[in-house]
Amino acid sequence: MSFHSSYREARTGDILLFAGWNVAALTLRALTLNQYTHAGIAVWLNTSEGAKLYCFEAGPCPIYCVMSKKKKAGCRLADTDLLMNYYTKVAVRQVKVVRDKSFYRKLLIFMHEYKNKSFRNLIELTLLNAGLVGPPRQGDGSIFCSELCSSWLSRLGILTEPILQNLPHHLSSPASLSNRFVYPSTVFEGETVVMHDEKVDDKMKLLVASSLFLAFLFYAAVTISYSKPETTVRKKRR
Repeated sequence: MSFHSSYREARTGDILLFAGWNVAALTLRALTLNQYTHAGIAVWLNTSEGAKLYCFEAGPCPIYCVMSKKKKAGCRLADTDLLMNYYTKVAVRQVKVVRDKSFYRKLLIFMHEYKNKSFRNLIELTLLNAGLVGPPRQGDGSIFCSELCSSWLSRLGILTEPILQNLPHHLSSPASLSNRFVYPSTVFEGETVVMHDEKVDDKMKLLVASSLFLAFLFYAAVTISYSKPETTVRKKRR
């Protein structure tokens, strides 16, 4: 089923936000207290079937990329309808920018520069946000979906530099309780606009509540494990 007719609020270059119910999404919901767990950049393309909304994003599961013309993980340009097989809601943050010829040239160059980057592990980024592990090596080639969006906003000149280590909910509005990365009000036009939302039944809500509780226990266990002081064993003098 195609939802392209409901995506009219999104323009090329805007930020798309997704909410889902898979294990990774549920874990992120529990840690961020926010429904949005994935983000990407809106790209409208003319096809034989008419105008279609694509999303330049970074993800762990192989999805068909129209740029590489094959299924791949990491950064790719994917049909938004394919992404909706994994998510139940898609919204947009409209970016304040003039969309002239230089804008589209910047986007094309940006996508070609980032298309070969791999997907940064969610657990690694979560521990990084909690201050439990050190930052990754420079130039390791990995990036998280929201970091990709922040890099795009920086390329446009809207941000002086990318806001790295941020998560998808940092791009949404209103800010969640764990929002430590605040984007300037000059970046976006108004609040988040929901474009498509599938209703979830009571059984799914119960599953969500259970999964959130388990995710909380997992996060607490990891936090305690990483926060234990290192013990030094001294050799006895002979």
